[in-house]
Amino acid sequence: MNANEYGRRAWRLLYPILIYFGVYYVIYLIGGIIGMTVSFLGMEQAGAEMDIYVLIERTYQQISSYSLPMSLGAAVIMIPILLLLRRMDRNALPAPVRYENVPAPLYILCGLLGAAACLAINGLLMISRLTTILAPELEEVGNSLYQGQYLFEVLVTGIAMPVVEELLFRGLIQNRLREYTKPGYAIIFSALLFGLYHGNTLQVIYALLIGLLLGYVYEKFHNIAAPIALHCFANIVSVVGSETPLLEKVFSQENEIGLMLMTGICCAAVLLFLYLVNENVNPSQVRNVQEDNRGEL
Repeated sequence: MNANEYGRRAWRLLYPILIYFGVYYVIYLIGGIIGMTVSFLGMEQAGAEMDIYVLIERTYQQISSYSLPMSLGAAVIMIPILLLLRRMDRNALPAPVRYENVPAPLYILCGLLGAAACLAINGLLMISRLTTILAPELEEVGNSLYQGQYLFEVLVTGIAMPVVEELLFRGLIQNRLREYTKPGYAIIFSALLFGLYHGNTLQVIYALLIGLLLGYVYEKFHNIAAPIALHCFANIVSVVGSETPLLEKVFSQENEIGLMLMTGICCAAVLLFLYLVNENVNPSQVRNVQEDNRGEL
């Protein structure tokens, strides 16, 4: 394979992510303009001295308060784009592979796996003390994602963002990787990209680990609804844990034995749900009538 082919493949994997970042930063720019305008008018109305540094600080505060609406706006724009790209990929295949539908109750396993994985990974990060060492990063992420608007956080962080990210990383990138390599490598590489996409150290580790689970259930179910269910449940548990004192009581670093016990229980739950998925989910490939007819001819 020549350099041009490698470049084409790399571009095919990366350009959907660049589209997402482009959409988000256009919305971020619009939010910045609105934030600066609101801050300027507020200072002018209050008769405050026009200090550029104060204006920038107030604009940043305005943008931070808009982060959830901006993420929702990016999701609304990106979902139809990603669905279109998925359809184009499917139409480009001479004979798309189809699988039997997995019974709906089995998708509940994906949700339970996501909830358990969220708790288990966060528990392991606390035991490792990374949450303490990287506390400033954790606070920055929390300020961005968790702003006290409970229902809106569930809508954006718990539903909209997982749908977009799964269409992007599993529905497009992992699917395209499977055209070039084995399914296992596709799962690992898509999880690596998913981790790096999140930016800071704690989120990279968390997203990499949960990304492996997301890729696995997608490969087992052959349906994008499976990783979406897992991702939504994981994020909703994260929102609930961040906005209520429940998890602080259950996962307390002051009670090291209790922390290790609860983390062990959650890790055991992850293994149990993985076993149940592995044993009960194995959809058969649907025969392609057109291919059969061509074979007869």
